[in-house]
Amino acid sequence: MSRVAPITHDTSKSLVQTRVPQPLRIYLKAYGKYHGLKMEGLLVEVLNHFLTLRPDLHGVTWRKPQSNRSIAGVDGGWSQINVLIPDELAGKLAGLAMQLGISRATIAYTALYWFTRYMCPPQEPSQQASGRHNRDEAARSGGHHD
Repeated sequence: MSRVAPITHDTSKSLVQTRVPQPLRIYLKAYGKYHGLKMEGLLVEVLNHFLTLRPDLHGVTWRKPQSNRSIAGVDGGWSQINVLIPDELAGKLAGLAMQLGISRATIAYTALYWFTRYMCPPQEPSQQASGRHNRDEAARSGGHHD
């Protein structure tokens, strides 16, 4: 008879919660699926980049997520995101939140907004084709695509 391994819980992760408007959630899920990432992995990558680059020190303003219980939150289709992130990253997030006097949810939402707005913005279908063409040309010429 084979033994069943006991169920273990990964205690090296901490819960991070934020809220995002529905269009952002849809984009993030699609982006993650395309790149083979679940929301958890995507948020870890985004937060790591955000906390390393600190775009808030270079003009990015903090964005407070809307409550999904407020009129603005309901009208905007805001929904909660709950993900587990490594304790080390959660500690950095909590430390920055405490230092700045803002919530972890604000930092997480701002990071996701920054990522979507400035790092990997959605493209219109015509821009995607143009981007593919430019990347193909850059690859052929050995250059880089901007």
